[in-house]
Amino acid sequence: MRFGLIGGDARYLARFRKQLLLAIRDRGHEVHAFAGAPVSDIEDELKSEGVTVHSFPLERRGVSPLGEVPTMASLARALTEARPDIVLSYTPKLAAYGTYAAALARVPRRYAMMSGLGTAFTVGTRSAVTLVAGGMLRGAFSLCRGVFFHNPDDRDTLRDRRVLPSTTEAIVVNGSGIDLDQYPERPLPEGRPTFLMVGRMHREKGVGELLDVAFESRGKLRIRLVGPLEAGSEIIERRLREAASRGFIEWPGSVADVRPELASCSVFVLPSYREGTPRSVLEAMATGRAVITTDAPGCRETVDGTNGILVAPRDAQALHDAMNRLAASPAKVRAMGTRSRTLAETKYDVHRVNSSMIAPMGL
Repeated sequence: MRFGLIGGDARYLARFRKQLLLAIRDRGHEVHAFAGAPVSDIEDELKSEGVTVHSFPLERRGVSPLGEVPTMASLARALTEARPDIVLSYTPKLAAYGTYAAALARVPRRYAMMSGLGTAFTVGTRSAVTLVAGGMLRGAFSLCRGVFFHNPDDRDTLRDRRVLPSTTEAIVVNGSGIDLDQYPERPLPEGRPTFLMVGRMHREKGVGELLDVAFESRGKLRIRLVGPLEAGSEIIERRLREAASRGFIEWPGSVADVRPELASCSVFVLPSYREGTPRSVLEAMATGRAVITTDAPGCRETVDGTNGILVAPRDAQALHDAMNRLAASPAKVRAMGTRSRTLAETKYDVHRVNSSMIAPMGL
């Protein structure tokens, strides 16, 4: 059987979905990856693993359906040439356009994955963008045998808004999983505890609330933020630079490898307003770190009360209180970190997650 995975950024496809491709290959299937151009960074890597790579033009920030016609046409041509029996399209955008292209190419079995909902469904109002995105997804999901979700809240939101047809199977899986060999458990560092956040420096990630804590604690808590500044986040940027200049935080920007950062921290913090399943939290859990995150969709699933603390989203005081509690209790931090690793092994191991996706697709 021929399987095709349709993704956006080629580097992310190779980084986060390679294990899925190889697991399907190991079951004796022919495997194809379709990624937004350019694919030169991953083509040799995946080809050496027996995966055929195809590229198509993709405007990552475009929202106009008419503007995406060239993308769908190019992808449909690539699918027609490859002739897969089954495709899986992921990311909210390609769950729609990838599915339409697969239908045009007469791929018999079509699945989609929603690794998150995106701002169209999470800003709290029903804008024109929400209506257009909802209509595009509704049509695409009606062409799918099943849709995978990273948390039950996203599934329920789309059911409630009648974007997900009742006739289409909805399958909830534990995110993208984590490669436990790539993220081994690491001993806690000695000395003063470090609270680490890794992610895009953006309001929706809760950076503002974490900065509120930093300004309130005035250096009493060691807070380190790692990640790039999101375009259009001028207010966040000013606050980040001010906090760093006053010694309230450390902000080195992006790093090539987050594993040394995780090994050097004591507690991982993600005060996000909503996620699919936050990969950064899974990486921290695999490393053996206590987690403070929000009681919000996608985030709440990662903390069961024994491996960290859930706080209300947009509540800087609750976040500050949780950080102070763990700063004062090294024994609790250690116990929670041990539990995080156990949960990573039993719930989020990439091989378990991949099996939970492969079986419903009949591969």
